[in-house]
Amino acid sequence: MTVPVGAAPHRLVVTPNGKYVYVTNSFGNTLSVIDTDNNSVVTTIPLAFQPAGIAISPNGRSVYTGQSSVVAINTSTNTSGSTFVSCSLYQLALNNNGSLLYEACPYGSQYIVNTKTGSITATIPGNALEVALAPHANQAWYSLYNGPGNVSLNAVAVVDTDTNTTVTTIPVGIQPQYITFSPDGRYAYVVAEGSNWVAVIDTETLSVVDTISVGKFPIGIAITHVSHAGGN
Repeated sequence: MTVPVGAAPHRLVVTPNGKYVYVTNSFGNTLSVIDTDNNSVVTTIPLAFQPAGIAISPNGRSVYTGQSSVVAINTSTNTSGSTFVSCSLYQLALNNNGSLLYEACPYGSQYIVNTKTGSITATIPGNALEVALAPHANQAWYSLYNGPGNVSLNAVAVVDTDTNTTVTTIPVGIQPQYITFSPDGRYAYVVAEGSNWVAVIDTETLSVVDTISVGKFPIGIAITHVSHAGGN
């Protein structure tokens, strides 16, 4: 089954109750909202920019999307609300209570933005394509292809979100992209587009323990949460 949306769909998020999917349409300057009960678009939200990154608040009340700027979408009304500063971002992530927005920016420092005040609380150096928050620790993980001074890194930066300082950088392969974690947070999986593999990182030792060869030029990755009969 396919669901027609706008031009150049790029990313999506699902509401916590699984009822709706929000899709960024990069060339259409819109978000498509899909009802998962009938797999059809129920509304299209116009935007003032080409949306790149997208994230949803833990309570499902707001969807944040952005590129040249960031806008909060009220999911009850599917209307635009507050706008926030952007570092020409490529992806977004929210902390567990939705109070901080982490922006991954390929052309400069990474912004951390307070969603209540709209102010920048910290900046992280480097050029990042992706950001993900670790489920097991107070850490933000950024996929960096360049560091300060445009020095080639091709690494993941692990940032302590309590101090907003970089703990370490881990080489993972050429042009790292999406990052995801195992449900228990023990392992991180990082797509290295230019190396055609997925790097597996032990989050306790912060080291690569394996690389998994995949097809050419991988970008996205997702992990399934499997429920076994009997609750095991």
